[in-house]
Amino acid sequence: MNNIIEVEQQRLHELVWRPGKWMHASWWRAFELSQWQQVYQQSPSCQGAIDNMILRRKDLSFSPILKQLEPRQYQILALETRLMKLFLAMGILVLACPDYLVLRRYRCRLTDIFGEQGCEQLLAIGTFYHSPSQVIYSEEDFIEKAQGIGLSWWYAEKTDCVVYHALKTTFPNYPPQEAPRLGSIFPWLLRIGRFL
Repeated sequence: MNNIIEVEQQRLHELVWRPGKWMHASWWRAFELSQWQQVYQQSPSCQGAIDNMILRRKDLSFSPILKQLEPRQYQILALETRLMKLFLAMGILVLACPDYLVLRRYRCRLTDIFGEQGCEQLLAIGTFYHSPSQVIYSEEDFIEKAQGIGLSWWYAEKTDCVVYHALKTTFPNYPPQEAPRLGSIFPWLLRIGRFL
């Protein structure tokens, strides 16, 4: 268990103190640092200075990182490689339209991502208050749209959690929207992260 915690703590330190290495291209633009992205990738000797510029743009204090993290923070960090998939699941839950999980033309695409059992689990835990045939998005773009809705939910979260802020810039910069009535995204991520 301690080894897992040490690995997660090390990963968190990398995300916090070397943000340029992990930052999504859209954040380079958002921080008005696009001209430094290529320099960062090609000149290791400049990376420390550019990381410091990014940290100033983020305008956050990460002194709490030295303290022990809560178990929930370790759990969120452990989901890092699956979060984009989980954001898609979150977006589908927010859309609250069962057709995305039932109609074959949508379900086939989701089965490729979540598996048959994952789709069934989402159907079981979702609250689908839109009536069938209220599909908003076409088969071509519903995955991107649903993932964007999940990302918006992530960005709407109001928290000082160091793990959240460390991970935030690794995803596409997406405009936050009003948080869905499902509440905080963290319990949902942990719940769905158990089976997806």
